[in-house]
Amino acid sequence: MIEDKENHFYFYQTNWYYKLDRSITYKLDKKKRENWKLAGITLVTAIITGWALDSILILGTMLASGLLFGFFVEEEEDL
Repeated sequence: MIEDKENHFYFYQTNWYYKLDRSITYKLDKKKRENWKLAGITLVTAIITGWALDSILILGTMLASGLLFGFFVEEEEDL
């Protein structure tokens, strides 16, 4: 807990800080902003990776079904 010149007590382990007049104020400190940046980067990376893996899965399924279809289709005889 830290007291500044204006007699505000800050509790940095939480997102809230308490003033001596018993009002509660929400504070988004620098560490929390860094966490939001990291979360955003992680989310974008997960979306791109998921999209790429989904595309590979869809293309693989199409290839496998095409190959199976090719094996089981009877060829036309030349007349």
